[in-house]
Amino acid sequence: ASAPASAATATLDFSCVTALGNTDLPVKIVTNIPAVVPPNYKFTPAVAAHVPLSEQTRNTLYFFGHRYYSGAVTAVTTIDGVAQDVALSVPAGEIPNPGPWNVIASGSTAPFTAAASGTHTVRVPSFSADIAVRKTADGDPDLQHVECVTKEGASDVVAAVTVAKLAPKVYARATAKKVKRGKKATIPVIVRSSLVTPTGKVKISVAGKSTTVALKNGVAVAKVAIPKKTKAGAKTVTVTYLGDQNIKASKTSFKITVKK
Repeated sequence: ASAPASAATATLDFSCVTALGNTDLPVKIVTNIPAVVPPNYKFTPAVAAHVPLSEQTRNTLYFFGHRYYSGAVTAVTTIDGVAQDVALSVPAGEIPNPGPWNVIASGSTAPFTAAASGTHTVRVPSFSADIAVRKTADGDPDLQHVECVTKEGASDVVAAVTVAKLAPKVYARATAKKVKRGKKATIPVIVRSSLVTPTGKVKISVAGKSTTVALKNGVAVAKVAIPKKTKAGAKTVTVTYLGDQNIKASKTSFKITVKK
């Protein structure tokens, strides 16, 4: 699966060696790596690196007649110390003048399976880039090679992923606010969670009676008989989701009125 839309963002400080001289770059790295995933959840994280280039760099390229750019970036990414090279692409664009120049490189990592429990740290300790600058949009490229490593003492952590059961949200209401004793209360239940669809069962209890029903696509409808001897008045309905291999148990409650 693709990772969810929620983003993890970190700004890492790199020291870079370029043909135009050495420079420090604060690179904002945005991924959609979730903070918590269930055991054995597999997804493919997307990555975007936002690289602000200096006015001096832009002016130097402009001096030599360059107006357009494109390129490729290889980011060294580690998860729990195991490295992989992540290929990012820099789409063709026009070098701005004047104004800030923010180069964006984007792509995806290899699929990641969160098999082991605990927290897994994602780091980007270095990257290299080959930027092709051109005098015209379809002109011959002048390749500019860049090598960057995180500055000494600076963090290289982009995200941390914790493997654990997810916390769901349970929604339930009776179809009617008032129910005659001796009749059944109809109670639709919806259980939602990020990343995966809840499975398993929900237990509904009211006026000393309970029933358990199975979820289908995260939804169930329960019918609970209200005993004839139940006193009239407000009663609490407790809805408990019993959990599954990926999702924690959870419950909610609401009131209905039992009438004669």
